[in-house]
Amino acid sequence: MPELPEVETIRRDLTRCLVGHSIESVRVLRASVLECSARRLKASLTGATVRDIRRHGKVLILDLDSGLSLLVHLRMTGQLLLCGDAPNPRFVRVVFQLRDGGRLIYADCRALGKLELVRADRLASAKALARFGPDALTVEGSSALLAAARRRGTPIKCLLLDQSVIAGIGNIYASEILHLARIAPDRPANTLAPAELRALQRATQPILLAAIEARGTTFSDFRTGTDEPGGYASKLRVYGREGERCRRRGCGGTIARLVQQQRSTFWCPGCQRWP
Repeated sequence: MPELPEVETIRRDLTRCLVGHSIESVRVLRASVLECSARRLKASLTGATVRDIRRHGKVLILDLDSGLSLLVHLRMTGQLLLCGDAPNPRFVRVVFQLRDGGRLIYADCRALGKLELVRADRLASAKALARFGPDALTVEGSSALLAAARRRGTPIKCLLLDQSVIAGIGNIYASEILHLARIAPDRPANTLAPAELRALQRATQPILLAAIEARGTTFSDFRTGTDEPGGYASKLRVYGREGERCRRRGCGGTIARLVQQQRSTFWCPGCQRWP
């Protein structure tokens, strides 16, 4: 699933190429990815100009000059691609034809993502944002994470994945953040000492910002808005590295894998050991 760095990368790509451009027509190939009717989507977007593109957690928000916003939740395998004159990729679900001749394409092999139209002044009522806490790159997100960690006994890795607490962190970057902070992923959150909570706070944004700088992580499906793979995979500290040596200087541990909430967690028992 695209996480905050991947979605932010797409937002930046689309902002450079899409803001100020008008939508000439909309073609819906699979209506199940829409939270409204295909007729309403076409009627609302045809002729509209993209005024701004924002992001909250893993959700993209395209603000239009009509006062509406198009929310795109990519879920597991969704992609938003600026294709120009290139042929359509596989699994195309919606095509937005631009007046300048370009095309914005929503592709999704599993068709689990959702596109939702909401009035810009009623974003709080959007289904895509209904259960999201503050964004992980904001001060509010950092504060919400620490407050939740102090009072909850859930494993800290699972708390990082709880989008109602802090929005945007997924399986890859939760493992990376905890390794940088030297915190075991199965540690009950409310057992963390104040110094450990500060370490968690200090680790979160640097990991996310470094991944954004590298334009996200690609293992299989993720593509940037310009249809390129992300470059952060080679910089991962623990994720996907089971059996390999820990990259922390002086550690010498071996990366292990455990399953939490039916997802793989990667960590180093050498430098993330507890108690």
